[in-house]
Amino acid sequence: MKIWPRHGNFERCLKPKLCAAATTAPSPPAPLPRWGRGERISSLITALSKGERVPEGRVRGALPAECRFGYPDIFCSRITCLKWLSITIIATLLGLNACSQRGATEKNIGVTLLTKEHVFYRDLERGLHNSAREKGFNLVVTSGDWDLAKQQAQIENFIVQKVAAIIVCPVNSKGIGPAIEKANQAKIPVFTADIKADGGQVVSHIASDNGKVAVIDQPIVESTIQRVRGFEEVLRGSPEMHIVAKPNGDGVRDKAMKAAEDLLQGYPELNGIFGINDDSALGALSAIESAGRKGIVVVGFDAIPEARAAILRDSVLKADVVQNPLQIGQKTIETIDRYLKGESVPPLIPVEVRVVDKASLEREK
Repeated sequence: MKIWPRHGNFERCLKPKLCAAATTAPSPPAPLPRWGRGERISSLITALSKGERVPEGRVRGALPAECRFGYPDIFCSRITCLKWLSITIIATLLGLNACSQRGATEKNIGVTLLTKEHVFYRDLERGLHNSAREKGFNLVVTSGDWDLAKQQAQIENFIVQKVAAIIVCPVNSKGIGPAIEKANQAKIPVFTADIKADGGQVVSHIASDNGKVAVIDQPIVESTIQRVRGFEEVLRGSPEMHIVAKPNGDGVRDKAMKAAEDLLQGYPELNGIFGINDDSALGALSAIESAGRKGIVVVGFDAIPEARAAILRDSVLKADVVQNPLQIGQKTIETIDRYLKGESVPPLIPVEVRVVDKASLEREK
């Protein structure tokens, strides 16, 4: 075997038949200028695909596979070279991607809403997006959908993503505290919007100082649909008030009570509840009294004796909308009589309703 210097190093040619003919050391080729990273990668790929030698981007020229880079032919196949080149390229790209991701993460804000089903939170989300675009932030918007465990997982995922900040509209003001504490430990600032959180450190709570009311609904019954529609129309004249939720209580007391309990947990600043009937209102009354909450006004519908008694004892059930079933019955028969006589009758005959409170009920005694 012959040994000769090459580029300042000694390399052994492992094929004697190639080395026997060499009686003098060949002159090393003149080095070429180094290239930029993109040019080098492009040239290496081209050279390797043609079987040319371009080590370190310094020399060119055809080279037998067995002596390429001074390694045995088993190590110098195109596949092996391409493999190592691929590893280099991937490592480079991953490094660049990591830098890019780090920059992007610094502009990401995680958002977990209470729900996306209510128009209030859809408007809130639109406001977040509008301002985020102006400020150059990217929003990652999720929704807890009234599920505390789901919202906790969303916050934990934001922590893993290393977002710049987290916005929370808590599903449960107390229950969300531990998740906020995890964000505190990760040094990620937390902000709450509309609903306060009771636990963890919150940089700022952003909300309007307005009336927050809820409706315990029964959306499959047309009469209650109309009642809620009328309630919403009246509220439009009071822009300082808005409906935050309309859970379904099915018009029965036990389900209405459970719905009200969820409302009290989810909305610590709730100001009022409208029950679509007195069972709904009385269920809300039971939930509020069990929780010892003050400052909430409940309004019912129908003024049944139990509701009247609650109003008179000065409970949080303050008023009831009263229909006149006697008059409804009378007008129904009168309308049938007119129709059967061939008279024209209107498609809708409204019957006047009134609102009763403690003062009006005391006058009726």
